[in-house]
Amino acid sequence: MVSLLDARTFRVHKDSATDEHGRPLASAQERGRTGWRGALDAAGPGSAAGFERTVDVVDPRGRPLLTVSRASSHVRKPVTHVLRPDGARLGTVAIASRKGRPYYPFHDAYGNLVGEMRTVSPRTGKPRTRLRAVAGALQTFVGGTFDITDRLGTVYGRVDPDDPWLATEDAPRTITFDPGTPQPLRVLGLASAVCLAVVRGHGS
Repeated sequence: MVSLLDARTFRVHKDSATDEHGRPLASAQERGRTGWRGALDAAGPGSAAGFERTVDVVDPRGRPLLTVSRASSHVRKPVTHVLRPDGARLGTVAIASRKGRPYYPFHDAYGNLVGEMRTVSPRTGKPRTRLRAVAGALQTFVGGTFDITDRLGTVYGRVDPDDPWLATEDAPRTITFDPGTPQPLRVLGLASAVCLAVVRGHGS
């Protein structure tokens, strides 16, 4: 079975990733979920969102693949670090805004810009109701459908929710990478797509 790190197309369902046929590729395990942060979130969902968060991405046998760690947003804009299992840095994902739309710049371990994940309009289908049309327009700005591009704007990856007109961070989504996507763009895009709420500084 192909590894999540090598899969061209895979699906994410909140805390897990599968291949196109539903076979498990990985799961996301958040540290501290059962501690005080878990209790705080149970009392008020999302209330622990601004605190530091660390998620381990492991394969079906429990072997670590990546660690995704976001700094606290209480004192500064949060930056998410993507690490190898041995702790070596692969790069970072930041949060920025362009013409009112959020985007997520990727930097390698040396601080060089390598690309970004940016919000785009829903790619497929049409809204079935006016409410969904309004929701889809909002998705263009708050984000549900994303392109993963290099620093020159070439699209190498795509993030498509099952329902692009009413997408949430927990909604099932399909991630597709073009063959030959360069590193570390691929691994930073993969980590962002799997741990979307962490990268965006939402929820817990």
